[in-house]
Amino acid sequence: MQPPTRFQVLSLGQLLLSGLGFLLFALGGVVLLLMGVAGLTGSGLVDAAQALPYFSLMWVCGLVCLLVTPSIVLSSMRLLGSSTGKSLPAWQWRGSFRAASWAMLAWPLALAAGTWISRTGRLGWLFLPPLQILAVALPLWWLIEFGRRGLDLSGSGPQRAWGVLSAGLLVSPTVALVVELLAIALLLVVFVGWLSSQPGALEQVTLLAQRLSNAGSDPEVLLRILRPLVETPAVLISIILATSGLFPLIEELVKPLGLWALAGRKPTPAQGFLFGLLSGAAFALLESLGTIANPSGQDWLVVVLGRTGTGMLHTVCSGLMGWALASAWQDGRYLRLAGTYLLAAGLHGLWNLFGIVLALPAVFGTASVTGIAALLLRLGQVAPFVLVVLMMLLFSILLVSNRRLRLESGKIDPS
Repeated sequence: MQPPTRFQVLSLGQLLLSGLGFLLFALGGVVLLLMGVAGLTGSGLVDAAQALPYFSLMWVCGLVCLLVTPSIVLSSMRLLGSSTGKSLPAWQWRGSFRAASWAMLAWPLALAAGTWISRTGRLGWLFLPPLQILAVALPLWWLIEFGRRGLDLSGSGPQRAWGVLSAGLLVSPTVALVVELLAIALLLVVFVGWLSSQPGALEQVTLLAQRLSNAGSDPEVLLRILRPLVETPAVLISIILATSGLFPLIEELVKPLGLWALAGRKPTPAQGFLFGLLSGAAFALLESLGTIANPSGQDWLVVVLGRTGTGMLHTVCSGLMGWALASAWQDGRYLRLAGTYLLAAGLHGLWNLFGIVLALPAVFGTASVTGIAALLLRLGQVAPFVLVVLMMLLFSILLVSNRRLRLESGKIDPS
């Protein structure tokens, strides 16, 4: 009996990962459906007014199951075909950019319908979840197709592409969340250690915890209790350093985990770029749909448009990382990989920073602030402009990256 080849091992791992993910999300979708129905029928398990997030997350679970199904089918075909000599069907890339462009015509319609439903609240539990999926997923699909159009992707079959996408949905978000929670826990340990050296500080924190436990889930009450703590310079600086420094470094490292599994097969730079785009888009899809699972009426359109920009950020930065990883594996260009990693994390950090300062006026309200809080509020005044400029920069990077990869493969005339 011959030992299994490396590709068979990868196919088996892909099948197990995708199959387990399908089962877990299918089970989660059923549980969420039951909880949502319980809320609508007034059985008392959940509040009827809070049924929407259950249905939103149920749709997300269904979408994940749908997206990992090709990975299950193709990896199964590879494993079965390894003993019969049968090969997978040819992978056709042509026409998908045109299809994504036509599909984008539905995007403004989804935004308009979602805005109306979120404001009126009429049957939002039924219609808003699928509209949110369209509003988030269509731009991501278009970005992938725009970024890979015209590239020489010979040898990058459907199994690898769907496998990388599945890893971006199932593995990368989980690993990023776990690592970030561990980092937060470590920061809290340091914070508690610092508090223990401050007279009376622990008693104040204990009192704050008691007030939070008695506040329930009212966001205005919670904000009023936490505002004095957030105004503290040390807390503000810690939040900025974590969200704009530490978290981007973590996420840009773990987003292309699906591509790391293909390191031994040394994908071409164009393939690495495509797989990076897929990884980033999958990560952004799950993160964005989770963020808007419980939208707040008038802010729905603003949040969705903001998540569109975040989706572009994740997709483009991961595309750059995929390109750099493939180049490093093929040509040993590890300095370029390090530079690309810092660039991607830097762009991510800038986006997070100005996203935070944009939301600070809602935190501080009309309270008079000084010091670093006042500085951040002034930055918030230019934050919309900076975020628009960052989106334009990210799109330019995507455009230039595609052109350069086509030049390297001889797909376009350099003159």
